Amino acid sequence: MSIHDLVTSVHSLSPPSEQIPPPTSSDSSREGIPPDLEPILRQPVPDWIRPSEGAEFPADGKLVVEGEIPLIQGGPPAPIDELAYYLPFHFYATGWGIYLRASGILQVASMLVSASRGGLSFSEDVTNLAAAILLQHERFHFFTEVACARAELLLYSTLYQNYFHDQGATAIEEALANAHAFRTSLRGQAGAVCNQVKQWMLSQGPGYRDFTRCLSPATFTKWRRMAIQRMQLHDSSLVLSRSAMRMRGTSVSASPTKLRLQPRGLPAQPMPTEFLFEGVARARAPVFLVQDIATIGVLRPFPKFAGLRVLVHTRDHPPPHIHVEIPPGRDLTRLEWPSLQPLPGDPVLSGSQRESLNRYLSRYREEIDQKIRQVYHPPK
Repeated sequence: MSIHDLVTSVHSLSPPSEQIPPPTSSDSSREGIPPDLEPILRQPVPDWIRPSEGAEFPADGKLVVEGEIPLIQGGPPAPIDELAYYLPFHFYATGWGIYLRASGILQVASMLVSASRGGLSFSEDVTNLAAAILLQHERFHFFTEVACARAELLLYSTLYQNYFHDQGATAIEEALANAHAFRTSLRGQAGAVCNQVKQWMLSQGPGYRDFTRCLSPATFTKWRRMAIQRMQLHDSSLVLSRSAMRMRGTSVSASPTKLRLQPRGLPAQPMPTEFLFEGVARARAPVFLVQDIATIGVLRPFPKFAGLRVLVHTRDHPPPHIHVEIPPGRDLTRLEWPSLQPLPGDPVLSGSQRESLNRYLSRYREEIDQKIRQVYHPPK
């Protein structure tokens, strides 16, 4: 099932309200929660988010740094969900997705540069690494919502609204989100950089700091099962079959037309419910960059062809120009548009590279020109 179909099905169960709704019921039990894990409130939607605003960050896009960016001195960055945020599709029909704050990326990038002790300079690679840490944390929130939506369709029941406000579930999910970000974003990075990110995550408070308890594949699976357990506590499904209820180990209260599920509690050990997360990494949530500082922008990539790729800014940064990667993924030069002259300080294309670019432009010139006109000469 595609994400579009999943979202459409979820909205048929419970139409979105374009805001975070309050819970319809609460469960303060500690079933399925480690005894020493402190429940926490879900972070509210930050005031810097405006749904559907911000530059869309394509799945194969990249961030670009233009001009000098001063390092942010001082302590560690703010808590991660103040620097980035995920708006759930259960609650938003439009504008749902991941929001990355440019100034938040700058905070994390500054931490990485400082931690490297001269091993890293402020570059686009560091900026994209900082963005990846924030992005992967928020992606796990998306993965969890997808898993919950799958459970809802299986049960034909609404789970997510009350799960979202479940403080025990929130602590579990934030630990998993930090663990996912740490596991996926920092592969191959220097030990000093990894340790600095670890210390930052440990300083983020209950739930977030517990990520070290679910870093291994086995513990990560165990904690995902615990998250699903908390979803099960909010099962409000109505079924018509007494025999189906008996199979599920539930008691029954009857009405003339409906039988309501009365859960007896969760099993002593988490069930192997992680199949609900199966394949979620292939799913894509919309990603937006909230550009509250002008020096970090998004490059929108065009297709790979003729051994190269062209990328274009998603916001005005004069003069109009394109970024050329030869081979794709390796920055080579920036060329003014439409003259194709290198920007000051950028290398000149060789004869063969120019020939490849001409082949590329014979196919994509019109699309590139249209995009540049949208960015630099938007309609009034």
